[in-house]
Amino acid sequence: MSLEEIFSPANQTELYRTQLRERRQKALESLSELGQDIRRLANLSYPTAPNDVRETLAKEQFIDGLMSVDMRLRIKQARPADLNDAIRHAVELEAFNKAEIKKDSEKGYSRAITRNGTNNDASDKTVELLKNMQTALTDLQQEVRALKQTRAQYQNHKNRGCFN
Repeated sequence: MSLEEIFSPANQTELYRTQLRERRQKALESLSELGQDIRRLANLSYPTAPNDVRETLAKEQFIDGLMSVDMRLRIKQARPADLNDAIRHAVELEAFNKAEIKKDSEKGYSRAITRNGTNNDASDKTVELLKNMQTALTDLQQEVRALKQTRAQYQNHKNRGCFN
């Protein structure tokens, strides 16, 4: 019996193939961690397949497993040659996105846009919600000011005392 038969029985490869097909990026998982795990699963799933076939399968699963739809599309458009190339593109896009988010947050606002540069429905709803929240906050601030004035007047009246 060979080492491959002992440590990688046929039913195990099917399990690894299922895990590979279902593999998605986890909430706090880095892109390189996702790529490494997909490469591991591809190697376990197709131990006898040629390396270029495993690389192609791993690259496609990496792209399909990304959380961000926008990132998936951009990486597909870049036509990466292999898994390493796909990971490199994803890491670059993530860095660009983080830089843009930081730049927007430093301005004090954030604006979601679609590819054609117009706000989408979700963005419009977010803007409307923010306006409503701002109005509610302004109303609350006015109420707090009025209560403080009432309290100050009461304190002044209390300090005068009654001289009847």
